[in-house]
Amino acid sequence: MKKTVFFLLLVLIAGLGLIGCKDEKVVPQVSGAEFYQYITQTDDYKSWQMWPAKNELYPGTQPHGAFLTTYVNEIAFKAIEQQAGTLPDGAIVVKENFSPDKNWPRLQSCLRKVVTIPPLVTIFG
Repeated sequence: MKKTVFFLLLVLIAGLGLIGCKDEKVVPQVSGAEFYQYITQTDDYKSWQMWPAKNELYPGTQPHGAFLTTYVNEIAFKAIEQQAGTLPDGAIVVKENFSPDKNWPRLQSCLRKVVTIPPLVTIFG
């Protein structure tokens, strides 16, 4: 009996070790300037899709601008389309806030989802 319990515990620990070793994409930490360069030059947000079911310059509400345009990268778009409930690691949303005259955006709001703390696995004895 003790050998069976020991063997099962060994298999469980080995399995948890393999789960912890899976190759995950690491999102690098960047400064605000580097992030702005990324969304305006490296992967220009204006080439991304707009938030599903929203068009360019849709009416906004306070505290945002009178008109809004919201862009999402591919990771965010897929999560929104699939109604995932939360945005996954690597998702980026850029919202342009326009004044009532619809001129250049008065503000750009950016969200970048970064998972920094891995989930804990606890084994109770």
